[in-house]
Amino acid sequence: MLMVQISDLHVGSQFLDAKFHQLVDEVNKVKPDVVVVTGDLTKQGIVGEYEKS
Repeated sequence: MLMVQISDLHVGSQFLDAKFHQLVDEVNKVKPDVVVVTGDLTKQGIVGEYEKS
């Protein structure tokens, strides 16, 4: 089983806005069986950030 673990995405930060789709593409290329997201998912915890993620 292949697992990818990503931590502290901080959706809503400028970095993520610029790199999020690139990260998704790279993870999809690996074709993991499961992706585990740990740490902080959003920057401020507001609804729009969760919708974006």
